[in-house]
Amino acid sequence: MKAILYIVLFAFLLLSCQKTGGHTAIAAAPLQSTAPQDFAALDKKLTAQFDSIYYWYDRSYVNDSLDDLAYGRFEAANEVFLNHLQQVLNQPGALDYNFKLLDEKITIVASGDKKLRAFSWDTYMGGTMKDLRTVFQYKTPDGAATKIFTFTENNRDEEPELMHCLEIFSLETKSGMVYIPHTFMTESSKYYMETVKFLRIEGAALNPVALIKTDEGLTDEYGLEYIAYHGEEGKPEKVIDYDPKKRVLSFVKTDDEPNVLNAFDHYAFNGAYFEKIK
Repeated sequence: MKAILYIVLFAFLLLSCQKTGGHTAIAAAPLQSTAPQDFAALDKKLTAQFDSIYYWYDRSYVNDSLDDLAYGRFEAANEVFLNHLQQVLNQPGALDYNFKLLDEKITIVASGDKKLRAFSWDTYMGGTMKDLRTVFQYKTPDGAATKIFTFTENNRDEEPELMHCLEIFSLETKSGMVYIPHTFMTESSKYYMETVKFLRIEGAALNPVALIKTDEGLTDEYGLEYIAYHGEEGKPEKVIDYDPKKRVLSFVKTDDEPNVLNAFDHYAFNGAYFEKIK
């Protein structure tokens, strides 16, 4: 019975606006041709849809008890926002538009040449391991496209990577521009993970490229796990950093716990890939 109710609620959210207590949860309507002047209205609509996620999340738990009806709407609001965001970002002209209202709610970062952007947020569907989501938007010959990176574990269906993009580094190579998103995830209240990916736009695709040599060989991403710290004296400000002039990536060192140390491993680009400086 609950499953049927959730399906009905989700369909209702997709087709209409749900008002409760003065709050409006705006649903995503199918987009036709979107002119550049329409993006201001779409920015406002996406922002309202994102607000509805927290609105229903806040009402899903009352006195530590789950409200099934509110939680169903919370799940549906997450789906509506994600689907509509991808619809909008795939529209011609969307890559050039600055979503000012949405940028106040979620994290939006771009590469230096503005050909790759990342839209990141917390879905509030996780626990101490936060359910972070990132949609990449990139330039294609026909305009723009989006991509969500996924993983498969224990033969299960593909799941989105739980990452939040902090910044996007860039590296010009003989084979073209390589983009290096610096991402973050919370594995628990104690353990964090930061990673860099290496990506290249190839026609209409955003593809990983193996560009860093580790002990396991060449790979298309590299990162480290560490115990969370917050402005502690003697700790570095950043876990991962990049010097574009020297073309050097730096990764903080950790002990066996793994606590962050005030020291770094450095990887320099040798013209073909990043390798560790001895």
